[in-house]
Amino acid sequence: MKLRLTWWQKAFLVLVAFIAASLAFKTVALISAAQEQAADQAAQAAASAQGMKYLAAGLAVGLAGIGGGYAVAIAGAAAASAVVEKPEVSGT
Repeated sequence: MKLRLTWWQKAFLVLVAFIAASLAFKTVALISAAQEQAADQAAQAAASAQGMKYLAAGLAVGLAGIGGGYAVAIAGAAAASAVVEKPEVSGT
């Protein structure tokens, strides 16, 4: 049994095939774009995490420096007042 199609039925089938192919292409393009966007977001998150590491290291070093300076200032003031009160504690 051979199927006989009229010209408009053939044109309709070609149109349906074209629409299906274009939808498949657009789906692949959208999936590719979504994967690319996810990769960009992952790269941005990694860069943000790296920046946070540098910020944490800077805060740790800076606060340690401030704490050390405060301790030296207190010890220096105590040493100076001890020398003023008793000059013999200076060791010279």
